[in-house]
Amino acid sequence: MSSFKRRIPPSAPLPPLGTRPNSVTASIREVSTGIPSLDDILGGGQPLGTIIALLAPDPHSAWNQLLQRHWIAHGLASGQEVVALEGTEEAGKAMVEGCMWIKDGAYDDDERVKDEDEVKIAWRYEGMRKFETTVSSSASARAGDVFAHQLDLTTKVPQAVVDTALEAGQLRIIQTDARPETHQSPCDYVLQRIRGILHDTNTSKAQGRLPTTDRPVALRVAISNLGGPHWNDATPSQLLRFLYMLRSLIQASSVAVLVTFPPHLSVASPRTGLNKREDGWISKLGFICDACITFEGFGGDPALSAMFPNYHGFVRVHKAPSLHSFSPPSHKLSILRGLSSPSSMSGGGGENNLGFRCTRRRFVIETLHLDVEGGVSERRTAPPIAGMSAYEETETQTAMEPGLATVQLEGPPNALLPVEGTEPPAPGEKKKKARKAVAFSSPGTDMYDF
Repeated sequence: MSSFKRRIPPSAPLPPLGTRPNSVTASIREVSTGIPSLDDILGGGQPLGTIIALLAPDPHSAWNQLLQRHWIAHGLASGQEVVALEGTEEAGKAMVEGCMWIKDGAYDDDERVKDEDEVKIAWRYEGMRKFETTVSSSASARAGDVFAHQLDLTTKVPQAVVDTALEAGQLRIIQTDARPETHQSPCDYVLQRIRGILHDTNTSKAQGRLPTTDRPVALRVAISNLGGPHWNDATPSQLLRFLYMLRSLIQASSVAVLVTFPPHLSVASPRTGLNKREDGWISKLGFICDACITFEGFGGDPALSAMFPNYHGFVRVHKAPSLHSFSPPSHKLSILRGLSSPSSMSGGGGENNLGFRCTRRRFVIETLHLDVEGGVSERRTAPPIAGMSAYEETETQTAMEPGLATVQLEGPPNALLPVEGTEPPAPGEKKKKARKAVAFSSPGTDMYDF
């Protein structure tokens, strides 16, 4: 009999509900934001123990609030604990009660309605794959794993779900105005409350008192309008200190934090006084937080709305999460950003331009592209003003019929006459017309002759 005894490793602890391992580092668990395209930009989802900062500089819209409601609704649907920070309890309940919910049955991603007036194409092209500008709703789901729920904007969260979550302790609302001590700042009060919640959660794990399930539960903390009126006009330095302490508090824990900022703190240099500005504000947020993304709506600029009628704003990724790695996983895994494409790897492509739009049933992030001929409804084929000087000696005939494209016919004077050095046509033969150059001008200074 052998004296060696095989050591059997103890069974690994169960992962938290509604999480999955990261594609690059399996030891990192990630949660979904409720928007598949936003999960793709983050590299698959939001890793636990990270802070995401969402900026919305447009004061005429509430895109941050819509994204935060997606985040909260997905946490409730996944059975995770949610903590919502608002100025008052009524505002916190209104935020949660206004969340969207899961629609019975899957819906089509493109949401295109087929009618009799739809453009028909040749039968040989009907089987070709359509050009996709975003990721599908099933892209976040992997084999055998229910990770991302399909939230529908036309469906509201049932009131019974909100009441049950409040009674069971799954949903908690923290008021920044309800401070027992008047001299205590809202930042210190919020840190104290979050520290107490984490302590209670760790104590419940140690004593084996886990709610409703034997698996651990991830915690989501949604901080709305950080630095707004309910934060007693906190200075940017105080907000950065708050985020730094919050990040050190949640590291190596099953906590995910989403922070939104008001419009005046979503710009590069916010005004902090009468004649003072905080330069490099977004860069500082990128250093403190794990991810920083700006959703710049078109509400304040009608010219952009006319130029991009199919979009509601731009998306700018300032920083993506990168835990235990020098390079963010989003650089390799994100389809929308396109940094892993062959053209980008060779140095010729770069990152894709991104935009977002809100349809009737969902919020989606897409690759930004112009319409036909640079975003105008009519074809622009007239020569540019700068390029006319190269053809001053030629005779230009321009057709200006309505509804037709502008075409230039260029050729030497008397182009229909015989050219010197050629014999005149024999009697009975038709005259051979000289070949003319047909040129289609582009918005640039190039001219293509064929």
